[in-house]
Amino acid sequence: MQKPKPLIRVADLKRFIESTKSSLTDEDIFLSEAYKKQLRTLGTFLLKNAGQENLKFDLKIIWDTDPQSMTGATDKRTIILNAGHPAFTALETRAERSECVHGLAFHEFAHWIYTDFSIMKIQRETFLQGQVFPTHMDVTPENEKGLKQLAKKLKNEQIRDLVAQIYHQFDNLLEDVYIERCLSRAFSKTIKRSLQTLNRALFGSSEIQEDKKLPPLWIFYNELLYALEMGEIRPELAAIPELKEVYDRVVLWLPRLSDGADCADTMKRKELVTNLMTENWDLLEPLLVVGESLPEFLRNAQGDGAGNLQLMSRIPTSGQYGNPGGPGNSDDHSNPCETQEEEDLPSEDPLQEVIDEIVKSRIAQEESTEIQRQLQSMANAADSFPIRVERLMEEDPLWYASVKPTCAPIAKKLTKELSRFFQTTQLGYRVSGLAFGKRLDTRSLYRMNGKYFSQIIAPAALPSVAVALLIDASGSMDYFSGVKDGDIQLSKLDIAKRTALILYDFCTSMGFPVMVADHTTGSGCVEIGVAASLLKYDPQDRYRIGAIECGGGNRDGAAINFALEALNERPEAMKMLFIISDGLPSLYNTQQEGIEDVQKSLKNAQKNGILVFASALRSDMPNLCEIYGDQIFDVTDLSMIPKILSMTVKRELKKIR
Repeated sequence: MQKPKPLIRVADLKRFIESTKSSLTDEDIFLSEAYKKQLRTLGTFLLKNAGQENLKFDLKIIWDTDPQSMTGATDKRTIILNAGHPAFTALETRAERSECVHGLAFHEFAHWIYTDFSIMKIQRETFLQGQVFPTHMDVTPENEKGLKQLAKKLKNEQIRDLVAQIYHQFDNLLEDVYIERCLSRAFSKTIKRSLQTLNRALFGSSEIQEDKKLPPLWIFYNELLYALEMGEIRPELAAIPELKEVYDRVVLWLPRLSDGADCADTMKRKELVTNLMTENWDLLEPLLVVGESLPEFLRNAQGDGAGNLQLMSRIPTSGQYGNPGGPGNSDDHSNPCETQEEEDLPSEDPLQEVIDEIVKSRIAQEESTEIQRQLQSMANAADSFPIRVERLMEEDPLWYASVKPTCAPIAKKLTKELSRFFQTTQLGYRVSGLAFGKRLDTRSLYRMNGKYFSQIIAPAALPSVAVALLIDASGSMDYFSGVKDGDIQLSKLDIAKRTALILYDFCTSMGFPVMVADHTTGSGCVEIGVAASLLKYDPQDRYRIGAIECGGGNRDGAAINFALEALNERPEAMKMLFIISDGLPSLYNTQQEGIEDVQKSLKNAQKNGILVFASALRSDMPNLCEIYGDQIFDVTDLSMIPKILSMTVKRELKKIR
C-alpha cells in the first residue's frame, strides 16, 4: 500500500530538530511543561516512598533574576521554585544549573515529608498572643534573663509580629538542616549530589564584607547559615576585629545546632531555637523596637509556610564541628528519620529527557501548523462557497470516560465481526449451497431447493481502507433525541458523538486512517472543526470528539465536498464517508437548491469511487431519504451498529473483489 507523504520532509525535520535544540535557553527549558512534569514525577516518587502518596501538591516554577529574589518556598499547598535566581544562572554549565533546581525541589519536598506545618502555625499564633513559644521552657542560667526580657517585650502588641518573624528565620535555619539530613539518608545519592551543588551555588562564593553593614544579630545569623551549609566557619571571620565576638558565638553554637538537627523531637528543636534567641538576648534586644523590620534580604521568607531557601540552613558537605550531616557524610550519627532502602530516582539523564520532550512538543506544534495549512488548502479547493477549517485541539477526557463503558464494547464487537471476515477473506474459504457450479457438495444433497454445488473462494488481499465521518453540528442537533442514558436525556449531538467514537475506535483498531469532523455555518461561511485528521494519527483525538459543540446552520454540500477532497488525497483503495445529520441542509436560497447541491456532491463521490452512508435517528430518517435513498442507517440504538455496519462493509468489499 502506498503510504501518504510525511507532513514534514525528513531533511527538513532534522534541520528543525537541530535548530530547536541549539536555540533553547535555560528559561525555555526550566519553565517548560516537560520540566515541571519531571519535577512532579520526582516529587511523587519521594512522597510515595516516604509513605505519603496521598499528598497532592501544586508546583510553580518562576524566572526571577533579581539578586534579592526568593529561591523557593512552600506552605504544603504550593511549591514555588525560582529557576532564574542569579546564584543558579552564574554556574558554568546547564547541567549544574538544572541540578540546582532539582536540589531546590528536593529541599521543598523534604519540607512536605518531614516538617510539621501545623506547629509552625501554632508558634506564630503563640507569639502574636503575647506568649513565648514553646510555652513550657526549661529555664537555665543561660536563658533565664533572655526569657524574662522576651516575655516583657511581648506585652507590646506592636512588637509581637516582629518577634514571630525573627523566630521563624532561626527556626527555618535549623529545620532545613533536619529535613535534608532525613532526605539524604533515606534516598539516593542523586539527591545528595543535587543538594551539594545547590549549597555550593548559594553559599560557596558569598563574601563576608557584605555582612558588615548589618546589625550583629543578622551577621550572627548569616555566619551560622554559612557554617552549617559549607561545613566550616569562614576563617576570615576571626581576622576582622569587630566580628571576633560573632566568630566566638558561631564556634559555641554550631555544635549545639548540629546536634539539635539530629533530634527527631520537633518541640525540642523549637526549644533550641528559643534558647538561641534568648541566650543571645544582647544581639536580639536592640532590634525589638516599634518600627523595626527584617533586613530586605530576609523579607521574602516571611509567611506561615517554610520560607526562602536562600535564607534556609542547608546541609553542608563536610564539617569540623561535630557532624554537620551533609550529603555524602558517612560519619556515624543517630538517624532522626526512618532509614529506607536506598532507591534510585526514576530518571537517568533528566535534563536530556526534558530537552527531548520539548523538541517533541515543538515538532508536534510544527506538524499541527502544517496539518492546519493542508486542511485549509483542501477546503479552498473543495467548494466555491467559503469554508473555514480549524483543527480542534480542545479535549474532553471526562466525556470520554463517561461514554467509554457504553461505546467501547460496541466498537469491540464491530471490530471482532469484521476481523473474522477479513481473516477468512485472506485465508480463502468455501461457499456452499449454490444452484450452479462445477463442484458437487455431497453434504448439500439433502436440500430440496436443488442448491447442491459449492465453490472455493481463493485467498484475496484485503483492500486498504480510509474513512471520513462528517457530523452535522447545526443548532437543531442540540435538541432532545428521545434517547436516555439512565436519567440523562441525550441530545442528537450526543448520539452523533457516541456514534463517531464507535467508528473512530473501530477504524483505529483495524489500522484504518480516519477523519472525524463537524460542520456548521457562521460569518457567511461553512465552519468545519476537525477532531481527527487523515493526515496524522493522534491518540488524543478520541478526547477531542467530545469537545464538538452545536453552532448555527448547515450547508451540507460544501462540508461533504471538503470530506471528499480529504479522501481523494488518500492512496487507499476503498474510501468511505459516513454522514450523521438530523435533516435537510440549510443556508441555501431554497430547500430544493440545498437538496440538489448535496446530490451533486454525492454524484462526485460516486464518480471517484467513494462510498457514502448517511446515518440518523429513526425519527429523522424520513427527512434524509429524499437525498440519500437507501444508503442510510439508523443510529437510535447504538448496539445495532455492529450488525448494520458489518453487513454494509462486507457487501461493499465483496463488490471490490
